[in-house]
Amino acid sequence: SLLDTFVRTLSGMGRLSTEFVVNMTEQNESMTFEGSYIAEGQNVYVKMQDIEIYAADGVKYEVNSQSKEIIVDSAATLGDDLFTNPKVFLSNLTSEYNTLDTELEGLKAVLLTHQDITKTMQITILANDDATLPETIVMEEGTTVLTVGFDFKPSNKPIPRFSRDKYPDFELIDMR
Repeated sequence: SLLDTFVRTLSGMGRLSTEFVVNMTEQNESMTFEGSYIAEGQNVYVKMQDIEIYAADGVKYEVNSQSKEIIVDSAATLGDDLFTNPKVFLSNLTSEYNTLDTELEGLKAVLLTHQDITKTMQITILANDDATLPETIVMEEGTTVLTVGFDFKPSNKPIPRFSRDKYPDFELIDMR
């Protein structure tokens, strides 16, 4: 399936990075923000608005520049959501969603509907031009629509690592 192709391609990249743009619409109100992601294995760096997430060597640091807090936790709490681990997020979809490969607006796409009919989340994933990577993911539930545009590519850039010196005035909260 197209979803399997996405997961295989992302898994084969080794270190990968992406810039992303998120547009969230809820009851006619819209919010847009940008972010970036670079990862290899369990080493991850994510930047979204006021939040930076560093994960390496089994430890996760979540830095909130607005509240001036650093939450330290096990990297196991990194999760499998779209922004912190897109490979795992995509591979987990097949266990909960029915998939249908199709074409939308001239692009290959996969439509996902939840297997539990009481769950109303619908996901549409549009492929890039050569149909090997996800380029746009649209998640709809009720009046909320989340649209995320990606630009996945292999990377040789170093993955930023957490340094306490970068945040001297931030409160450190260790949840481990």
